Amino acid sequence: MKHVLFSLLALGMVFHADVCHAQSFTPTKRVMVEDHTIGQAWSGWWSPRGIVFLDQFMTETPAMGYEVACIHGNAGANMFGYNNFDAMYLAEYSDPALSSPLTGGWPSFILDRKDGASYETETVLPIKYGNISEDFGYANLTISPVFDAASRDLTVTVDAHFAVEADDFRLAVVLTEDSVHKPGVEGYGQTNAYNYCNGDAPDVPMATPTVNFNAFCGPIVPSSFMHFRHVARAIVPSYEGDTESLPSSVEADGQYTYTFPTQTIPDDFDETKMRAIALLIDGATGEVVNCLGADFNEPQTSAVGPLAFANVPAKLFPNPAAQTTVLEFNCHRAQLASLDILDALGKIVTQRTIALNPGTNKIDLDVSSLEQGTYMVQVQGDAELHISERLLVSER
Repeated sequence: MKHVLFSLLALGMVFHADVCHAQSFTPTKRVMVEDHTIGQAWSGWWSPRGIVFLDQFMTETPAMGYEVACIHGNAGANMFGYNNFDAMYLAEYSDPALSSPLTGGWPSFILDRKDGASYETETVLPIKYGNISEDFGYANLTISPVFDAASRDLTVTVDAHFAVEADDFRLAVVLTEDSVHKPGVEGYGQTNAYNYCNGDAPDVPMATPTVNFNAFCGPIVPSSFMHFRHVARAIVPSYEGDTESLPSSVEADGQYTYTFPTQTIPDDFDETKMRAIALLIDGATGEVVNCLGADFNEPQTSAVGPLAFANVPAKLFPNPAAQTTVLEFNCHRAQLASLDILDALGKIVTQRTIALNPGTNKIDLDVSSLEQGTYMVQVQGDAELHISERLLVSER
């Protein structure tokens, strides 16, 4: 579901992929790190190297510059009598990711689906990250993952504010869970090629804050010691993204909003450690041009600088609504503001001017004439007042 907002801004120029576009602003860029790893199965025996070097990268690199999803594969021979499966294997993500020519197997990484390598040394990932971290991001993103603890339903809404005209872009969402730890459960251990007891790799330190691979003499690090980072739990709707999430052509300074189908989070996933990551994908190349993640119920926006509005906390109740609803929020001073309701195509269906008082304001909204569906309620006042709330109109 999407809407378009246009405003007049000073135009600049950006040169990207040999195309000249009118540019409204410079988007904040984040790099998507898709880590390819494999647990338990012996063919993934070098995975400790990837685990350690990725952990080192995350420790030393400012977190605001990237997002991480660890994609677990599933292959290998049962060489030592252990089950050769990875319980975190996600076929709909791992299989298309592994088919990329940038992937050399496990462990390896891909950055924005445009560059990647195996973890030969601890410097490979930081160097390649630095090479693309300043690439053009096309749009600022906002992501709002709303999780209902009772039903365990997750609804993710993503907003893309484009700086330039562009064609054939789409959105996807990756759900990850950090520090996956299931002691005593098969499929959550880790094979260990760095066996110091046998002198296999005495010159390679293999330790992270969560596990010291050097301490295990056997080929398997038991599940009781493993905490797997940023495990990819779902990719919605697919690796390639949703072709219906954005128009075939977007405008410079156009703002588009899409709400993904509701996902039910399994009971054995820890929602307090989960994150939703929006991917902005170039459909022509398959590259991820920008990304942004947020913990459940903690929306994030990548917009910075003078173009960013401070989103004032607000609530609609009831929501969903059939006849009427109330928009409640605080205002710092008396002023006049515009209130718009936009449908899924960005068309303004209701528009009015409202008078606001200092303190709490409650605005009654009559939605009885609106068709069933999803709308955006927006209030714009002075530079410190900007509200955007999603409204569901239900059957009557």
